Amino acid sequence: EASDELRGWSPVCSPVGAPSSRGYSTGVAHEGSLFVFGGSAGSSRKNDLQRFELSSRTWHVMEPKGEVPSPRNSHSAVVHQDRLYVFGGWDGSKNCNDLYECRLGTGTRGCSWQHLATPGRA
Repeated sequence: EASDELRGWSPVCSPVGAPSSRGYSTGVAHEGSLFVFGGSAGSSRKNDLQRFELSSRTWHVMEPKGEVPSPRNSHSAVVHQDRLYVFGGWDGSKNCNDLYECRLGTGTRGCSWQHLATPGRA
């Protein structure tokens, strides 16, 4: 049985490279890393992709290729196999009804976005 000393939250220190403060972003875990996409800071929205390596506790700004989603917050995200999917969100003027796929590769340059055409409405 786990002791009470091992339960609860504790801060994770990362001395350099942390993303800017933001709200309403998404975070997903994949192969030893946490990927954070988008979100908002005040009245501006973001569409950057950041990776936090859990083992080294370091942040990396991803430099993806392809059709990057527009800046947004309040979207949904999930990882399936080696792909990150982002759906919907708020772009500051309207609710988005689009789906994007990012093929996660290795390093900071090994990922590529593409917009997925989907029939019907969500």
